[in-house]
Amino acid sequence: MSVEPITPELALEAIREAPAGQLLVLDLDETLLLRNSTELFLDQAQPKVVISLLLWVMDSLKPWRLVPKRYNRQAVQDWMRIRMVQILDPGSLRRWHGRCQEFGNRFLNLRLAEALPPIERNPRLIATLGFREIVTPLLEAHGLGDVRVVACDSLRDRRVGKHVMLATADLPAPLNESLVITDSQQDRELLAEAATGLYVKWPDAVYRRAGGRIYLPFFYTTRVKHPNQSYLRRGVVEDDWLLWLLASAALWTAPIHTVLGSFGLLVSFWAIYEFGYLDNDRIADSREADPVLSEAYKRRQFVAPPIINALAWAIGGAVSGIWILGAGLDWAPEDHIRALALWSAVLIGGWLLFRGYNRLNKQTRQWVFPLLQTLRTGSFLLLAGVHAAGLLAALATIWMRSTQYFLYRAGVGYGWPALLPRTYLYVMLLGAGLFLPELRPILLDWPSLILLAWCLMRARGELRQAIPKLGRLRP
Repeated sequence: MSVEPITPELALEAIREAPAGQLLVLDLDETLLLRNSTELFLDQAQPKVVISLLLWVMDSLKPWRLVPKRYNRQAVQDWMRIRMVQILDPGSLRRWHGRCQEFGNRFLNLRLAEALPPIERNPRLIATLGFREIVTPLLEAHGLGDVRVVACDSLRDRRVGKHVMLATADLPAPLNESLVITDSQQDRELLAEAATGLYVKWPDAVYRRAGGRIYLPFFYTTRVKHPNQSYLRRGVVEDDWLLWLLASAALWTAPIHTVLGSFGLLVSFWAIYEFGYLDNDRIADSREADPVLSEAYKRRQFVAPPIINALAWAIGGAVSGIWILGAGLDWAPEDHIRALALWSAVLIGGWLLFRGYNRLNKQTRQWVFPLLQTLRTGSFLLLAGVHAAGLLAALATIWMRSTQYFLYRAGVGYGWPALLPRTYLYVMLLGAGLFLPELRPILLDWPSLILLAWCLMRARGELRQAIPKLGRLRP
């Protein structure tokens, strides 16, 4: 059951009117502190690029999913991330102590802190799911070292939750006579037990994951544009990258170089393409009356890097990817130069096309969107060559994504099955090609079957839903 939030003004008024002697129980993260203490700790670890990359990898792979659900995976998640950082950066806790004063000055919720009555009138307690080794120096830097704190001393504390921790703690006053202030829906039991439970979302609070200040390819796509959708695995790796690999004809003679080189070019392409996503959200936020923006964007759970960072990744991925491909295929120096020039044209053209697309109205965008998908699907194939069946699979993919967008603009949304119709279209195109004698030997080759297996693999979820519904009309 969800809890309805109240405004900060009502919460501050309730605090000022609290009767003398009533215990005030304050949440820390995004309440008394307008940031998350765990994310701040992780974000100051060094070397920043390496730590940010590993945190992003952990967020993508989600190793905590291997833990049984009864052990509270969300609790295990932060514990894993903190321990990983402390192992890789043994000086992280010492550096944290040195920066707590800076964080206290920047992120203390002054409106809440100034509204609190004297501690002699109302005892107070800070209850947090943060780990004590991180929370204690931060509170001392705030001048709150003398306030009683209930924090996590172990993974077990994090798993059982704040309500159980408070129930077993030695409190200065009964919990059912207290006033509780929190921003977390996880504190529902605590809010229900308190004499006055205040669920407040502070407008200045920032819900930002660690690592957001360093630009990494795919970061904006997976955390802001398509959060909680496994988009990197499904949309980029299983769709884009695998299609590139399976559809390219000329590079099967150097499979290892193909895999490594194409991955470098994938990073290069997406470093530019996802800046188009960022530009798209910015334009929507500033110019559209009803923008469709993720909660991550609305809460600014990212720091937008300058375009020069994306360019560095794009250039690095392009140079390394083309060099690896060329080494596998014994390219001459002029072949490398030609490939680099062609890829540069792809990146520049893609950036200009996406920027132009973002500045069109919604009715016009639907006619430009297929061009973006053609570039996204076919850019590597321009460089590598394409098998005839690969071309059909690429066309089916462009059709699928474009049709999805047309239906979205028509108000149908993105919920309809798309991967199964792509498989169906690929099979139809393949069958039509077999009527041409000159194409028959090519289309009956083994890459056609591999691409069919790839289409079915991608559509496996839709197949599982569709097969039980098949049948005849009953009389």
